Amino acid sequence: MRKFSVVSLLCLLALCCVALLAQSREASLTAAEKLERITSEKLEQGETVTLSESELNSYIRYDYASEIPSGVRDLAVTLVKDHGVAEAFVDFEKLPAVKGSLVATLGARLFRGEKKLRARCRFISANGQGTIEVDSVEVDNQPLPDFLVDWLIASTVQPHLPDFEAGKPFPLANNLRQIRLEPANVVVVSY
Repeated sequence: MRKFSVVSLLCLLALCCVALLAQSREASLTAAEKLERITSEKLEQGETVTLSESELNSYIRYDYASEIPSGVRDLAVTLVKDHGVAEAFVDFEKLPAVKGSLVATLGARLFRGEKKLRARCRFISANGQGTIEVDSVEVDNQPLPDFLVDWLIASTVQPHLPDFEAGKPFPLANNLRQIRLEPANVVVVSY
């Protein structure tokens, strides 16, 4: 099974999971340095690295923007205990749809123009394994049915993480023991 990078996991949480806190280039650079330490396996045994919500949102805005699918703007993440909430404005007609899919055509037609998307996901990890569960997805404050949530995941997440399945455990990358979501922080713990 393919291991997911910490950067991809954090950005996935942002796609699946809102506060535009004080975003800055400096906070983005701090986040990038922390992520580099994590992904290059430079953490000491048992070391903990904490990324603040502000650092994460700054990183998304300044360094990860080119990875966000076309049709998505103003992506922001709010972190609470074991949950991430992401909000963004999404133009469904501009999303890279799953080719030949009736659901993609239906989704794009139902949601013409730019809409406010809000996703709440639960993330739990321990012993080098993580699980992401999608609690809810709303478009303009209206809950989406499961088949449209599945289409959104297929259109926006799976092109970057082809092995991702909501609710299915996956191995954490880079010798990580745990990634915890806490109020306003992501805490990464190495083995």
